[in-house]
Amino acid sequence: FPSHDTIAADNLMNRSRGKWSKDSLVKLSSLAPGIIFTLDHDWENIGKVQGRVFDANYIESEPPYDELTKAGNFELNRWIVEEEGYAKVEVKAIVPIDAPVLESLWLGTTSYVSLGNFTIDDIWCPLCDTSFYDKNCPHLIPSPYEADTPETAPFYIRKGSKDLGEVSLVLIPNLPGAKVKLPQR
Repeated sequence: FPSHDTIAADNLMNRSRGKWSKDSLVKLSSLAPGIIFTLDHDWENIGKVQGRVFDANYIESEPPYDELTKAGNFELNRWIVEEEGYAKVEVKAIVPIDAPVLESLWLGTTSYVSLGNFTIDDIWCPLCDTSFYDKNCPHLIPSPYEADTPETAPFYIRKGSKDLGEVSLVLIPNLPGAKVKLPQR
């Protein structure tokens, strides 16, 4: 059973106050084929593996309005789209027809995905267009857990994707738009 229109990542805000750069998304699309399709980021549990990604594509398109509004990030997502457009990585995974997860996918009780076990080169400041670790950047990395200060940047940017370990089905994704869209039955 191949999945359809599985959005694995995009360049909008995630719940951790970060986003992927477009160049990282391009790289993720080349890293994804061959990785496992698993459950709950449990990549060390072979019993949770549901399939394998066999194809991935980087796509630039119009942003889905409902994704712009998720997680309370409409203004920042609108700013991102105005600055750089909307981009996403769609993956296709092969899952055995008797995999127990298929029933959950068809019922819609499980439909979100999340990337895991990835590495990146750096995190960048959207205000300075440089690394937060560059001495010329006066901004702080935003945190979902700590209060902002006047020096806190509105979000961070993941730059330089180097590795990708898996795509997981999860109940709540860090990236609100990451999900499996099955065809109509």
